[in-house]
Amino acid sequence: IHLAQVLRVRLEEISDELKCFLLADDVFGGDVWEERIRAAAHDCDGILSVVTSRYVERPWFVAEWALFWFQDKPWYLVVDDVELAKVFEPMRRRQASQMDDRRSVERLLRALPVEPTGGRPLDVVAAELVKAIAEARAAVARATLEANVAKFALSLQKRNVDAYVVEDIIRAGGLPKAISAAEESDESVSLRQFGVILV
Repeated sequence: IHLAQVLRVRLEEISDELKCFLLADDVFGGDVWEERIRAAAHDCDGILSVVTSRYVERPWFVAEWALFWFQDKPWYLVVDDVELAKVFEPMRRRQASQMDDRRSVERLLRALPVEPTGGRPLDVVAAELVKAIAEARAAVARATLEANVAKFALSLQKRNVDAYVVEDIIRAGGLPKAISAAEESDESVSLRQFGVILV
């Protein structure tokens, strides 16, 4: 969601004509979110799907896109950390943009049916967007690592270390923090569990 929010802010800065609907920001407590999605699909000129490894597995990923496809409205794919082969095949009929590739993002910006305002060159805007996405991705990774280290420390106290938490910590490069948390714990059973998970 955080990446989509960053993308939304940056896209709306490009042109006064460009207004984005984002479920996480535009649906509020008490709203019937399915109706809000239908209304957005009716009112919006197209859909830009931010495809992540988590989102591509959700059934609403295809359903949201299909609302636009059935209306013969354009769609754009921005891919982040997922293989294109995992994307629903009809969605791959349009060229996907890579969030971490400035040229790819610039081509996406040029493909949008709006006139840029502000006089800033699109290659500069694309470079700034790629940098903002990288910064957002790093912030999310840091927050996730900190949350997992906290879960790990709590699981040491409960003498029940969850393997998935340790795996996530290792993938994020947070092993030194986890070892430090294990050393600070006086629970020898938890330390043995931690050692088994590492092996």
